[in-house]
Amino acid sequence: MSDEMERYSKEFPRFKLIKFEDIVDRPFEVSKELNNFLDMPPTELNKLRFKSKKILDNDGGHRTKYGDENKKYWVDKDDVEKIIDKNINNKQIKGQSGELIEKFNRDSGRAFDFFQYSKIW
Repeated sequence: MSDEMERYSKEFPRFKLIKFEDIVDRPFEVSKELNNFLDMPPTELNKLRFKSKKILDNDGGHRTKYGDENKKYWVDKDDVEKIIDKNINNKQIKGQSGELIEKFNRDSGRAFDFFQYSKIW
């Protein structure tokens, strides 16, 4: 998939890559950046819509962090921190074997370069 994205970034002059981590860290800012990129009229985003899904909890189980599973909710800036787990990638990595992490790092080298990620340790 990263090969296709790299090709698209060269082929299409108006290509914008949005990383999952950016959405998790800055959902309202990324939404505003996307609106600007699409030349949409400027607007103040007061709420974003999220779908409640099961996520990995600290014990390795899965549960919804808010609301009913698969239901959609409008969330304002004050409440977005309550529903987004900014540590989700680290939780997922923690549950993987050292062998699997090594293989992932080895097989994902080009993708890491394109997405500007560091290897997982």
